[in-house]
Amino acid sequence: NTYEFANYIGNKFNIQVKYKPSVAHIPLRDFITEWSSCMYHFNLDPIDYFPGKQAVHVASVGSINIGGVNENHSLLYPDTATCDTKILEDRVVEYIEDENKRNDVIINAWRKLNEVFSFDSVRKQIEDIKYV
Repeated sequence: NTYEFANYIGNKFNIQVKYKPSVAHIPLRDFITEWSSCMYHFNLDPIDYFPGKQAVHVASVGSINIGGVNENHSLLYPDTATCDTKILEDRVVEYIEDENKRNDVIINAWRKLNEVFSFDSVRKQIEDIKYV
């Protein structure tokens, strides 16, 4: 119900809603171009067995991911890593009403993104495996 929930929030708070193409994969360049201008990225995918690559992309462009239960959603956006629309609406309201909370979410996701996924971090993880 990603589209329905995004439309509901968009209408309720007068926020323009953009849609990604209905293809399984969107090229990274297109994702960055399209989403870097957006404050929120809605993804209420209830499937938990994928890592959540879109959440990584969302953090990379400085947006806030709303919804989803993949591992990376929980890692980067723990307060919105759910498909419970009541919880998600409450979080969106908080972020809309409080610029500091909104900025904290973006900054924390960026820090965690770099802590876990930066070249240096990945290199260290590989070196740790190599020397075990």
